[in-house]
Amino acid sequence: MSMSGYAGAGSLGTQVLLPAIRKALDTEQPLAYAVVLLGELVLLFLFGALAGSVLVLGPTWGLNLVLVWFVGWVLLVCACAVLVWMAEAVARWWWSGHRRRTVRRDGGPRASLAAAPSGAPSTTIRRSRASLVTPWGFALATTGSCVVMAVVTVRMPWVATAFAAGALTCAARLAPLVLGRATAGGVHLTPAGLELRWGVTTTTVPWDDLPEPAPWGDEHHVRATEHTTVHRSFPVDMPTDALDRAPDGVVAVPLSYLVLPADRLWALVELGRSRPDVRRHFGTPTSLQWHVDGPPSSVS
Repeated sequence: MSMSGYAGAGSLGTQVLLPAIRKALDTEQPLAYAVVLLGELVLLFLFGALAGSVLVLGPTWGLNLVLVWFVGWVLLVCACAVLVWMAEAVARWWWSGHRRRTVRRDGGPRASLAAAPSGAPSTTIRRSRASLVTPWGFALATTGSCVVMAVVTVRMPWVATAFAAGALTCAARLAPLVLGRATAGGVHLTPAGLELRWGVTTTTVPWDDLPEPAPWGDEHHVRATEHTTVHRSFPVDMPTDALDRAPDGVVAVPLSYLVLPADRLWALVELGRSRPDVRRHFGTPTSLQWHVDGPPSSVS
């Protein structure tokens, strides 16, 4: 396959396969989880078998050795990526069941009071630490695949060195996870505005700068404004799923592992945006007593 063929296959996976998997997981149906895992298991076997064949038998085929190793590495990365997607599906399945059990036991997930990353009191919608399964998986998979290839290609020092350098580069994105600088975070509603924490990044958007109409929906992001500030707790961010990367000018808000459903979260945000008189209550016990149904928000 030509380089353009590999690029086309990668683009197809990113634009078609990954959104289809994410859409199936978002249904939170056991059958959907099972089907996704079964399909990913087939892909894992396929890519794993191809990678093993190329790396073990490829040198005997009389082809350019560097090309053989490169193709083997691409297939190995694909197998590792599928393994990470399987881990994400398992984590999502667990989180779905955990949230249902919480509903039965406690009447449903709730917001809580906690200090925002800035230190301000906030009404917090936490994100489960299970959301870090995918970043950990990608960081370990990319680093590990380069280490494996550095060992496989040791007979050609310059190729092995290139893979070792790649392993060090990937390990840099593992560092914030190992050091605890990347966190699951969540959405913090403070009297001054929204503070959105994910990974090493905290984004603050003042209430008065949230544009109207409400800037959210299926896109799962908030538009940035000239007064939006971004603080990083570490120079390098953890790796994230391609679908969680927002385009320029918007702030991604991954919703999958938040303790509140998306409609209740956005109803609270809309309440703060549209009702300046209630903003001062964010971060106080009063905010936990609100019953917010959905935009246009009401408080009872």
